[in-house]
This record gives sequence, structure tokens and C-alpha cells, in this order.
Amino acid sequence: MRRRARRRKLREVRSQPLDGVHQQFNKGNIQQAQATVQDILKYDAMARDAAITSHGKMKQTEIVLRETQRRLEALKRTLSVNDRPPLNEVEKKLEQFRQDILDEMFAPPKKQSNSHSDTVHRGIGFG
Repeated sequence: MRRRARRRKLREVRSQPLDGVHQQFNKGNIQQAQATVQDILKYDAMARDAAITSHGKMKQTEIVLRETQRRLEALKRTLSVNDRPPLNEVEKKLEQFRQDILDEMFAPPKKQSNSHSDTVHRGIGFG
């Protein structure tokens, strides 16, 4: 239960700064807004790592990353051309995080080496 609550809280905390980034850009706090975007990226990297290592909540994490990427794209459209490059980089990294999760979700299962499967059955009547 503690893990679920912690994950839920992390999602809530992570989504709140995205709302504030738009306000920071509008108020002219460009450096503060870009620092907040970098914090969001850091939390998204931690979420990706946790999902991949635990093999849990991978689909939900990918969905959250996709939503974050969409929201950043929408935010980017409202900004001046000069303020967009850092968001472009973050967007590319989010895409890579999503791809990492999808690759892990749909990777073929790892084969476990079994020494018994390599043995040849002789003299048992298998012709």
C-alpha cells in the first residue's frame, strides 16, 4: 500500500509543476520555468527507471509520459521561438523514455538456459 500511495503522490507532484511552467513563462521567469522543466524530466527519468526495474506499472508510466509530452508540446506552441529549444530537447528525451518502456514491455522473453533440454534421449525408443 505504501508503494501505491508513493507512486500516486509522485504522479500528483510531477503533474503540478507542468501547470506552473506555463505561468512561469507568462510572467517572464524563463530560467525558473526551464529549471522546472528539467525537474520534471528528472522525475520522469526516475519513473521510467522504476517501471523498468520493477516491471510494474509500465503501461501507466508510459501513458503519463505520453501525456506529459503532449502537454509540453502544447506549451511549446505558446512560447516564443527563442524559448522553445530546451523544451524540444526535453520532448525528445521523453520520447526516448517512452520508447525504453515500450521496448521493455514488448521485448521477447529472455530464454533461460536449461541443460536438460540439450540432452539427447538415447535408447528410450524415440527412434
